[in-house]
Amino acid sequence: MRTHAATITTVAAERIAEELRKLLQAQAPSQGFVAMHEVGLLVYIFPELAQLAGYPEVDSGTDQTTAGSAAFLHTMRRLDAVQQCELLSYRGHLDVLLAALLCDSGLATASQTGAPWEGPEGPAPTQWRQGPDGPVPARQASVAGQGETGGSEASTTIDGTHAPTQSRQPQHLAQASASLARERLEALKMTTIGAHPDSIAALIAHSAFDVGALTTPAALRHFAHAVGLPAAFMLFDLRLADRLGSQPAQPVDDLLDLRQRLRMEIDQHAPLSLKDLAINGHDLQRLGLPAGPRLGQLLQALLRHVLDDPRCNTRAHLLALARSESGLQGEGSNAADPPPNWRGN
Repeated sequence: MRTHAATITTVAAERIAEELRKLLQAQAPSQGFVAMHEVGLLVYIFPELAQLAGYPEVDSGTDQTTAGSAAFLHTMRRLDAVQQCELLSYRGHLDVLLAALLCDSGLATASQTGAPWEGPEGPAPTQWRQGPDGPVPARQASVAGQGETGGSEASTTIDGTHAPTQSRQPQHLAQASASLARERLEALKMTTIGAHPDSIAALIAHSAFDVGALTTPAALRHFAHAVGLPAAFMLFDLRLADRLGSQPAQPVDDLLDLRQRLRMEIDQHAPLSLKDLAINGHDLQRLGLPAGPRLGQLLQALLRHVLDDPRCNTRAHLLALARSESGLQGEGSNAADPPPNWRGN
């Protein structure tokens, strides 16, 4: 089989994608990918994964299951956890399976460059930490919420395994992996089996989020807005699978609590996007603000405010805040004064 492995490159991408779909639907999808590596196919389909494991030597007699790198073996355990673990909200979901498979694929690239990954809508959205005056952007995310920001001699992947020293920033690894994953999935035409390369790449790009930075309700709301729904829940599942795929398995109570808190925010109709605001662009135009970038900036400023404090998401408050920020008068000019902690940008 190894002798003829290269002939897989002559097979149509759509046919390969269909076979991958079958592998991913198995109860233990790792078995198929380990077998692909052992017979030399993986290097032609997912070369980044083959590089994680180390290329198999023909007739070496080596058990590649044990000879593979820790990162590859952990990837396989994480993949199986997405398919098997009943704790996951998106158990067996194709996009989450593929994110679990590829979220460490950029180890080699991340060790060579720190260039940020840019998705279809630009750079990956900002992560959030709680500052003295509310949530603030966090330039670096720690691994698995453990507070590691890359200052140690050895770096770690999303799963806690050691990576090359040069790729010590978890976010750099996530972004490098996201870029490679999108390219690989598009080349394999995985959309033909229902996968969404852009969404998978976005999940991987955000996979290094800091659990410890989301302890407050405001920080959690900002995070949900930045990554979107249902992506936030998929990210929780990806981290759950990552921890459960560790040896020994890591605690997951904090992740389960985080997921439950976000569900409560949604049940309480907390505003998480512009469409949830009590006013819209037409309301601002009635105040006298013309359509254009300034209007959009003002809406974003109002959204940041209600993400901090959902109680302020009332028409009266937001119109008053908008007038205060823009210096305009119009509908709602007798509305209540803005709260004293208003911080327009």
